[in-house]
Amino acid sequence: MPDSRENLANYLSLYSTEPLTKTDMMDQVMLQALQEYDISKIFRVKRRGKDTDEMFWSFGKIHGLENLAFASNEELLATNGNPVKIQ
Repeated sequence: MPDSRENLANYLSLYSTEPLTKTDMMDQVMLQALQEYDISKIFRVKRRGKDTDEMFWSFGKIHGLENLAFASNEELLATNGNPVKIQ
């Protein structure tokens, strides 16, 4: 199924009377590049230092994670396991 965002962007880039902004142009280039190339072969995430620890890799970079210590059991249960809902 064709991506409607991509189709719209292609249409606007062809038939628009306004010049593309740099951001729009880069979006177009990246959409084309993602279709033609597997960028996972180019870019790799390297885990060094503290990132080699699985606990730090999973949780160490979440801002405000220490606030879990102050959450009540009811608040934790209300999230249904979704950490984004923790306030």
